[in-house]
Amino acid sequence: MSLQTRIVDDLKASMLARNAERTAALRLLKAALGYAQIEKKAEQLTDADVTALLQREAKKRKDAITEYEAAGRDAQSAQED
Repeated sequence: MSLQTRIVDDLKASMLARNAERTAALRLLKAALGYAQIEKKAEQLTDADVTALLQREAKKRKDAITEYEAAGRDAQSAQED
């Protein structure tokens, strides 16, 4: 099973379990995967591509947390965490 397929399956499971935080995070990842597929004009991304995308998205979240904390926006920082 590819990482991309696993993310989609995990999203479905989290939606059925009504886990809002997990569902929101996986929806962000699925959207990023969709954009990457369009960019690469590929039907399925390789596991290496998915791993690189996950690392970029994690870095974005960490940077956002740092910026929110620096600006004193604790509510948004907690939401990103």
